[in-house]
Amino acid sequence: MTTLEAQQEVITNLILENKKLKQEQDELRNKLSDALGEIDLRTLDIIRLKDTIVETLEKNRHLADGKDCTLAKLKQVVPDWK
Repeated sequence: MTTLEAQQEVITNLILENKKLKQEQDELRNKLSDALGEIDLRTLDIIRLKDTIVETLEKNRHLADGKDCTLAKLKQVVPDWK
């Protein structure tokens, strides 16, 4: 094998490795995008749950009048509710 052939082989191997790394990078980007989408959905679920808890507390304010009340656990989940 001549020096030129050896250099061409190294370059070919580097090109193939670079292509493989780009494919892996694309796969990781897709996985990250999917994970972030799931986080967004979970965040929306949390917001909906909090809104529902606050709505329940508002509707049943007469039952949520103390520390040892019927809705105490819900009040603990939304400590800023008054």
